[in-house]
Amino acid sequence: MKGWLLLVGQLCFAAVACLMTATSARAETHIVRLYDFYYEPQHLEVTQGDTVRFVWADAFHDAVAGAPPGLEQLSYQFAFQTPIDDGLPFSRDVVFTRDLLINFPAPNNRYDYYCTPHFVSGMVGSITVERTEQAFVARPEGLQVLPALDTAATANCSGTLNGDESELSISCSHTASGVTKAEIRQGFPGENGTTICSLTTGATVTGTCTLTQTQANDLWDGRYYLLITTTAHPEGELRGQLLRAATERTISGRVVRFGGEPLAGVTVYAGDQSALTDDDGVYSITGVSSGIYYLEAMKSGYAIRPDEGVSPAMVNANNPTNRNFTAVPGRIECETDSDGDGVCDEQETIDGSDPTDRGSYRVYLERPIRVLWNGFIGILNIAALLNRSEQAVPVTLRLHDITGAIVHEEQRTLAARGETDIIINDLPGFQAESFGLLTIDVADEHQDAIDGQIFYYRNGQTGDYEFTFGVPFMPPTRGTSAVGFNTFNPSRNPTESQDLVAQWLALVNLDATTTRSFTVRRVDQAGSVLGEQTVAVSPLGRVDLEAGHVFPGPDRVGAHFIVPESDDVPYLAQLYRYGGNAPAGFSPTQYRFAFPLLAKAGSGQPQFAPISRGGGAENWVEVLNTLDEPITASVAVYDTAGTLLSEQSVPLEARAQQHINAGQFLPEGGSGYVRASGSKSGSLVGQSMFYFRDVTSGSVTAMYGSPLREQHGSEVYGSYNLFLGMSNWLKINNTSDSTIVATVSVYPPTGSPNVRMVELAPRAGVDLGLHESQFGTAPDSFGLVQVETNGSALTEVLRLRMTTSGAVDFAAPTPMR
Repeated sequence: MKGWLLLVGQLCFAAVACLMTATSARAETHIVRLYDFYYEPQHLEVTQGDTVRFVWADAFHDAVAGAPPGLEQLSYQFAFQTPIDDGLPFSRDVVFTRDLLINFPAPNNRYDYYCTPHFVSGMVGSITVERTEQAFVARPEGLQVLPALDTAATANCSGTLNGDESELSISCSHTASGVTKAEIRQGFPGENGTTICSLTTGATVTGTCTLTQTQANDLWDGRYYLLITTTAHPEGELRGQLLRAATERTISGRVVRFGGEPLAGVTVYAGDQSALTDDDGVYSITGVSSGIYYLEAMKSGYAIRPDEGVSPAMVNANNPTNRNFTAVPGRIECETDSDGDGVCDEQETIDGSDPTDRGSYRVYLERPIRVLWNGFIGILNIAALLNRSEQAVPVTLRLHDITGAIVHEEQRTLAARGETDIIINDLPGFQAESFGLLTIDVADEHQDAIDGQIFYYRNGQTGDYEFTFGVPFMPPTRGTSAVGFNTFNPSRNPTESQDLVAQWLALVNLDATTTRSFTVRRVDQAGSVLGEQTVAVSPLGRVDLEAGHVFPGPDRVGAHFIVPESDDVPYLAQLYRYGGNAPAGFSPTQYRFAFPLLAKAGSGQPQFAPISRGGGAENWVEVLNTLDEPITASVAVYDTAGTLLSEQSVPLEARAQQHINAGQFLPEGGSGYVRASGSKSGSLVGQSMFYFRDVTSGSVTAMYGSPLREQHGSEVYGSYNLFLGMSNWLKINNTSDSTIVATVSVYPPTGSPNVRMVELAPRAGVDLGLHESQFGTAPDSFGLVQVETNGSALTEVLRLRMTTSGAVDFAAPTPMR
């Protein structure tokens, strides 16, 4: 009859799995001997966490908790039971853990037991267990509040759960001012929960909460937190998880490169403690006390992020394992920047860009991030800030006027793995009929976590939008840059043929201390110089220049070359096209479209952009030679099946440009991508342009441009937005000659991400509807989108809104990077 049940490590046995928990340091082992036919001692008193070791002095006995057969079974029947042994020596241990006591409660904590073969001979015994108090701790801080707060206030809390787990006593010291309320609430980290009980506030926070056994179980599992609210922060200024007091715990895990290769020499931090990964990428941070730890990993040359659910780590008298990280080549610091593009040579080598080509680089935002706002013509400005990290990130916002002066400053906190929208028009200091800058500043450790763009909306008169477009956050431009202009009216409605397509070049000096001069050289489509002007721009100031609609006038194509006074001057240059309903000399009362183009340096490397005839779009690819010498541009067009539809060499004279009808190669509704490259380093910029027209009148209802860009990195981030009845299409194109797998993770505002894997044949692509139910998204929501691939891919999210009549109201691309 040996082996009645599975023994866990031969240390603990019960009718259910026995979970080992933290026990008191004074835990002891007590001996009970089994003789013919009695136990010695027959009655024993122990403390919770103690071990009772049954030692067989004679054979063919056992010890079974409860009432012998024939009697009414007790509530703790079979709480423990030993095998019957037929050989000596023999022993078995029973550990009186909290789990055993909770799962098998006994009146007065007395556990009677008997010998199955010999209880009729009086072989019975008992064990009485003294329940012990359990100490709890909490370290409330602003970082644990939802959303996280940047506060100097601190608190230090201790708690005691009595032996029968019916009462929890709390005492907290704190430095918060104007405390209005203190509560124990139910919820894991990252959850806002319901109130369990209220505490007394004052110079200290104290109180005693009465608990049910279910509530005590939740407390034991780390499901309760303490929240302190103040007059300044009525929703909570300090929050701390209530955890079992313990020290000398260990947090461990592994760091691997994307693809699974271990990465040695990574420093992993848990608060003030840290450890290095070994050759297998494994780390162990020892000597950790109970608490909430925001884990970070750092190594020069890598951007290292915690895997899903890794951070924060809750140490609740346990040893968190599998706290793993994934590393990708990231930003590093070095001295040599051969091409002056702001990205050092060693970094470009890691990224796969060309260190000698100024237009070839991976985008890294510099802090502070600077974006343009515009208060003219009733435009609504919304800054969409994307937080790619697992942690909430505090940011500082500063609104600058047209001269660069700060007119408003405030702090916000960006929720982890999500998007936060800031309505710039609502900020104090915003001015209608003016423009300026918004700066977004973060701490150094969060610099690479933040991305985003600014969106511009102009409401229509019938509930639709006259235009909507976004401008991605960009690092400063340095050296000469170029951007095209086009004053042709794309409408096919004869009554609109004379309506002006206005062009404005916004030029911002990002030098915060010195006025800088910029020369703007204007050329026609053939590259001939039409003229130039030099403007002085104050520190952080902005000027808007007429950019082609007056000179050379309507129905012309050309480009602007922006030349700063020296190559180290940081600036932004953006061209905006506005299609109004009035000819030159008259002010429009309505706009049919507007969109931006960003000035940048040319590149000789392969660049890519989406193409499509979806929604009835007309699609043109524009390529511009940025050099003062002739080049040849190579342009190839692929559909989503990976089929090469067209390949051509396009000769371009110095500063000249060519427009190619990409839509002619696609069927109605078809899509794909274009690949373009220049024959010389630093030679090519361009974009893929889309025009949507009313099928009856021929009027343009919407248009947008998607820039040609290099592909860097196997893990990119963007966002979706389903407000205003928008649909969102995630476009993924495999730009390599090998089959790749794309893992798409869509993070809703709350809950777990929806993950889908897509296999793409060489050069093939797919359009995924993020608004569809398969991605778990909902109308009037926005969130993060992550795409990981094992090869090169072109990715973009296109936001599309239709009018009630079925026309395209607006189409706005959002980059992923």
